[in-house]
Amino acid sequence: MRRRKSSAASGSGESRTAPTTAPMTCSDTQLQDEIRRRLAECARTPDPHEATLEHLDTRNVDICVEGGKVILTGTVAERRMKHRIEELVDACPGVQDIDNQIRVQV
Repeated sequence: MRRRKSSAASGSGESRTAPTTAPMTCSDTQLQDEIRRRLAECARTPDPHEATLEHLDTRNVDICVEGGKVILTGTVAERRMKHRIEELVDACPGVQDIDNQIRVQV
């Protein structure tokens, strides 16, 4: 299981002022929809940095979100697809934790 790093105050003894507005939060359903949208967009558009990875096949990947924790299950053809999916999910605002249970087909 991969956990996102939480931001912690520096040990310098300085106090930090809380922001005046609450951070934007979204429901698990909204977060799941955003993750699906990002994965679908990536599946349609080849990654220019991954010349050998023509597209990201997420047809056999399931996404479950509970309290900001994203659980990924299913199968992909290549290990780098598994890691790329996790990177895309990690980049979504609101994701607190990722449990990547995706398996690579052999």
